[in-house]
Amino acid sequence: MTTVPIIPESAPFTSDQRAWLNGFLAGILSQGQGGAPALGAPAPAVEKLPLLIAFGSQSGNAESLAKKLVKEASGRGFAARAAGLDALQPAALAAEKNLIIITSTWGEGDMPDNAVSFWDGLNQNGSSPKLDGLRYSVLALGDMNYGDTFCLAGRKLDERLEQLGASRIHPRVDCDVEFDELAKNWSEGVFKSLESAGPASAGAAVAAPAPAAVPAPVQEEATGYSKKNPFPAALIGNLELNQQGSSKDTRHIAFSLKDSGLVYETGDALGVFTQNCPEVVATIIAAHGLDPETPVPLPDGSEAPLKTALQTAYEVRNLLGVTPEKAPRDHGLHLRAPQAPAPALLHRLQPEGAPG
Repeated sequence: MTTVPIIPESAPFTSDQRAWLNGFLAGILSQGQGGAPALGAPAPAVEKLPLLIAFGSQSGNAESLAKKLVKEASGRGFAARAAGLDALQPAALAAEKNLIIITSTWGEGDMPDNAVSFWDGLNQNGSSPKLDGLRYSVLALGDMNYGDTFCLAGRKLDERLEQLGASRIHPRVDCDVEFDELAKNWSEGVFKSLESAGPASAGAAVAAPAPAAVPAPVQEEATGYSKKNPFPAALIGNLELNQQGSSKDTRHIAFSLKDSGLVYETGDALGVFTQNCPEVVATIIAAHGLDPETPVPLPDGSEAPLKTALQTAYEVRNLLGVTPEKAPRDHGLHLRAPQAPAPALLHRLQPEGAPG
């Protein structure tokens, strides 16, 4: 009896890659009376596990996540494809095996624009599709500030698919505006559930490339830049679009992504994290004779050097001759510096102490 080789834990593979390799070798040795096929014989054709990744997107976040997941799923050996919910007919889902939906919520709990027709099709009286053979999972994107309607579109889709007979691959996850970590944990759970279910219940066998070409999971931020580590883009265009005398101020703003490694795609959203000018901050600190490295509190309760706090976390217009009426109402300039000159600064940071 042939003993199936086990890839040692110390081998330079991930747990998923090691599991696939063990299965691959076991399949090779199980052929031809337990012996391996002749050298050079073609490997048996294996069908990849189908996976449809659908998105309901209003601002582009759900679409962007769906496209990233297609790349990762393909690297894991799935036959994955992405599609907007507006491109899907609910009745066609009866022919699908595995579906994951990523959707945002629009307005007061409404479906995003590209999911409205799909949702209506799922709720047609007497003609809603039967989805007994479909496995699914939902990632809902939303904003907790909307209270009871938080992630309502995703919650509705999740419940409706279950009512039509589909079974969950993995529980739904509801995400607030900071969704990166939750989304990654959810996708890992979905992939592991699909892989562990096996080909019998999936309707196809999971395939992957030959051992030497087993791909590593796609890195979410291959460039190193992310929401937590934004790229310092230069402002290269600021064109006023309104006619002279208009009460509106609409502008075309352009940023340079040169040397960032980032590529803008249709649907991508741009986050702008502004900072005060370092030269202005240095001038303020020097004018008050303060130590720029003095630890001061930040709005989130942590601490940072004074120069960092003034540059990244606080409004400094009150220190530059702006009147209190033009300054933000809740500018939050409550810095504590333990050295002697600090009281002068603290006085200037209060509305009554701002220069006129």
